[in-house]
Amino acid sequence: MLPRLDVAGALCVPLLVAFLWRSRFRAAYAGVFVVVAALELYGTSIGVWRWATELPGLGIAQGNPPSGVASGYVWFDVMALLVAPSLMLGTRSVWARLAPAAA
Repeated sequence: MLPRLDVAGALCVPLLVAFLWRSRFRAAYAGVFVVVAALELYGTSIGVWRWATELPGLGIAQGNPPSGVASGYVWFDVMALLVAPSLMLGTRSVWARLAPAAA
């Protein structure tokens, strides 16, 4: 459907399928995918931005927009949900150590 070859997007599709198949948050991830895809299609169609023809440093062809970009945002959300609890526990322990010193 896109005017450019999009190998990078094709490589991201299995990742998206895995997230949608294995996650209990599949509806949220599907929503992120749809919204990001619509935003990318709209933004590139009116010329607000454009994507490089290849992934920098890798030489893998990508579309404008790459179809995998929406999958990438889903991946960012998954990673944030996985990492955030650990970060919160880490900051709580830092604050707990600093609180007695501040008092």
